[in-house]
Amino acid sequence: MLYTLIGVLILAFMIGRMIWRRISSEKQSEIKWLIGYGTIAGFLATCLYDLSRFVLIKVTGFQFWPFDIFGIFGKALAGEQATGLWVSMLGAVFHIANGTTFGIAYTVAFGRKGIWAGLVWAMILELAMVTVYPGWLDVKALDELVSVSVFGHIVYGVVLGYTARKLILRKETPVHVSV
Repeated sequence: MLYTLIGVLILAFMIGRMIWRRISSEKQSEIKWLIGYGTIAGFLATCLYDLSRFVLIKVTGFQFWPFDIFGIFGKALAGEQATGLWVSMLGAVFHIANGTTFGIAYTVAFGRKGIWAGLVWAMILELAMVTVYPGWLDVKALDELVSVSVFGHIVYGVVLGYTARKLILRKETPVHVSV
């Protein structure tokens, strides 16, 4: 998986660079601040996604523990033989980077649209996740996985949509100071 990830990142960088060189400096400037806002919105949404899943599990008593995925991600990146806390930490960093990157993509493409667009974006991510994870992870508590995941993605979408729009509108709305 690591080599595939590296290959995809190199290809994305090359395509992005070709596109970047063809757009105006004004558009480049706008995209830069959208990327910055997307980083903030995506990181915050990912943190609250995880916090909301943790709280839901503690409140409901669900047995499914979604944070085991960090170790699985870490092993996918470092190799199946990798062990130790660093493997789970690597997986957690990957998870946060993934959620943040999806937040950047959302903000650049749809950031001005608000909460409903954020929810639609999050439900698309949810659909992709529940399509892949159960078979890949051999999940036994599928009902709990879906419940925890849908809840987390709703929180992610609301936070992402709200935060991205708020940051963008703050940038675009001139502030008048009376003297």
